[in-house]
This record gives sequence, structure tokens and C-alpha cells, in this order.
Amino acid sequence: MHPDHNHPPLIAGPVPNPRRPALPPPSGAWDTHAHVFGPAEKFPFAPGRGYTPPPAPAEKYIALLDRLGFARGVIVQGNAHGYDNSVVLDALDRQGPRVRGVAITDTRVAPATLRDWHRRGMRGLRFHVFSDAGRPGYVRGVGLDVLETFRPVMRELGWVMQGGAIGACYPTSAASCAKSRPNCRS
Repeated sequence: MHPDHNHPPLIAGPVPNPRRPALPPPSGAWDTHAHVFGPAEKFPFAPGRGYTPPPAPAEKYIALLDRLGFARGVIVQGNAHGYDNSVVLDALDRQGPRVRGVAITDTRVAPATLRDWHRRGMRGLRFHVFSDAGRPGYVRGVGLDVLETFRPVMRELGWVMQGGAIGACYPTSAASCAKSRPNCRS
């Protein structure tokens, strides 16, 4: 069953009152993957998205880092905002060096834009591995097929490549990645 793209399903938001961990993270530890969303009036959601998240502002993420004992965090562009990375860039601008970001974009973004994003705290791009059956029926990021477009500027900036896949795609994509890119780790 495919979601109704005019009214994507609502998803649960962050846990309202997370417990402190029994064993705190080591000093200087990073949380490496979190999303910030909205408010939708300022940061509209992408048409054709597969879900609609509740507001999850950067300030709540910073409070979560504090509660859990993390020194720093990485904010990853959520698919609900599509290729508009404004919500992540805004968080980077306002939260300073405590957070870094990972963007989702397509090949229309120029290297000069990526360099500006780097200055603001972005440190990588997110790619998705799609099954042989094709892409999902909603906006879900970009596939590895566009990685080569970004590779030179990513290398120049020292950026990471974050990959995401449906579980069934991992064995094939990891083998392909390792074979063609010796510095790739699955």
C-alpha cells in the first residue's frame, strides 16, 4: 500500500522526557545522527514527501545532547524537507561549533554553494541506495549515481558520504562500494 502523497502520514516525534543513560558517554562524545524539523511555516516540507514529522527544533536537540551527556552532535537533513537544507543550515548558524551537518542535495547545487555550506558547518552529503525495483514513490534523497558529481568537492572539503539503504540493499551496495571505492567502509 502506497501512502497518500497529498496527505503523508504523521510520524511520532522525539521522546518528550528521555532518561539519562545509566552509563554516560565518554567525555567529548558525539551523537552522530539526528534530524531537526520545522516549524513548517518557516521551513516548509517538501511536496511528495513520504511522511510528515512534528516540529523538532534545534533547541530541543541541544537540550537532548545535554541530557544524554553528549558534547557535540550531527544534524542530518531529513527527507521531509527534501533538498531544501535551510532548516539544517539555520541550526548550524544558530548553534555554532557544537553541531555539524549532513545535507541532501541534487546535482543542481554548485561547488561554491557546498563551500559556503562548509563555512557554516556542513560536513557531508547523504545518499540513498535504491533497490533494483527502483526508487520509492516519494522524495527520498539522491542515489549513489550522483556521488561522482560531488566527489571532487567532497574530497577538497574533507566531507563524509553518509549512505542509507533498505536492509535488503546493503549486501549488494556494500560489495559494490568496496569493489569500486577502496576507501569505502560499509
